[in-house]
Amino acid sequence: MYGALMVDLKGSRDYEPERRNALQQYLVELTEILNLCFASGLERRLEFNGGDEIQGLFTRPADALLCLRLLRRAIFPVPIHGGIGVGEWTVRTPERDTFYQDGPVYHRAREAIEQAKKERDYRALMITGRSKDMALNAVLNGIFALTEGNSSHQNDLALLVELLYPIVSPEGSLDLSGLLELAELLSRRGELCEGGKPAKLRPEAFSEAVRLGPRFLGESWAEARNRNSSACYSCAHPYGAASAAAALAGLKRQAVDTALRAAKVYEERSLTLALLELLPK
Repeated sequence: MYGALMVDLKGSRDYEPERRNALQQYLVELTEILNLCFASGLERRLEFNGGDEIQGLFTRPADALLCLRLLRRAIFPVPIHGGIGVGEWTVRTPERDTFYQDGPVYHRAREAIEQAKKERDYRALMITGRSKDMALNAVLNGIFALTEGNSSHQNDLALLVELLYPIVSPEGSLDLSGLLELAELLSRRGELCEGGKPAKLRPEAFSEAVRLGPRFLGESWAEARNRNSSACYSCAHPYGAASAAAALAGLKRQAVDTALRAAKVYEERSLTLALLELLPK
């Protein structure tokens, strides 16, 4: 059961040419970095085409979900539509990229993203061909809805927490060199994505977060999930997360804790972990 991911920039053709060009250049670089981060789970590399769409094929549907989640944070506040298809990869063209592959997994991803574009209340959809798709999509869009109103500052703090305590799929992994390149790119994203808006975090915060950790990468799924409680996801709200993020950001712990709670970062992480458990294996 493969996972095909398709992502489209919402309304990108309405941007001014200079802004659209900057976003496209940023996405080309971001796509290559995500290929490094998720290298162990990619069957066909993520590719960005001239139509402002990103597409790739994963050996595990969970990695497609986590890639979508990380990509969304990395290009915030640019809105996106996403589609994930789960199924078989039947038409294989070994010498060509993901845009030349076919099968039910791709058909479902295309159906998912096209339907998401028509739905007023959904930014992304997942189609597995099973009876629980509606439940999966309710949780998936709960993740989007919780953080839809985040500020750029709140989003940056959420990214900092993610680099310190990354969520990894069952049987999956993240490449540390890829995470370091992502951190370096994020330190420049204000200039590329937001017209040079100054960041409130220290420029080195993201890179230092990767060098300090990341936590949980060496643990089993069960250990990271149930370390302190059998009733909730312990790694959704890691102990000391606000203090660690504050030290890296150069901000007061209380201010960071307040911002993370207002941004619903811990609730979003819990929903992500729940969705990983609901996905077909």
